[in-house]
Amino acid sequence: MVAGRGITRSEREREEIWFSNHKLHGLQLWHVLPESNEDMDPTFYHYTAKNLPYFSGAAVEMRLLIGTACGVTPPVKTIADTLYLEAHVTTGQTFQLPQCELIAVYLTSGSKARLPNSRAVLAAASAAWILPRCA
Repeated sequence: MVAGRGITRSEREREEIWFSNHKLHGLQLWHVLPESNEDMDPTFYHYTAKNLPYFSGAAVEMRLLIGTACGVTPPVKTIADTLYLEAHVTTGQTFQLPQCELIAVYLTSGSKARLPNSRAVLAAASAAWILPRCA
């Protein structure tokens, strides 16, 4: 979805879902448009999981949602230079994060993850770090 010069939106679950014991697993991320695109027409694009490439790079299973990594680019409409990559890293595996201006790392499951060039460790699921200017 691109808000552009204005989208009002609402997310609602059906009442029967509210009162049931359930879990929702996912992330909703927002990206600021470049100033030159702030007044563009609002629009919405929908991509199913089967449209998003799932591949292996350096023995790590990955799904690419936005941007280009390891020579792979999904069919997702991108307005600003962005990389959104889901990586499934198992115990003992390492994964080289791409070069970037700013990177956010979010641990969705598992017990810990050590961040590159840092002593910091994400200690539990749902922990997040924003790393300044990668080398």
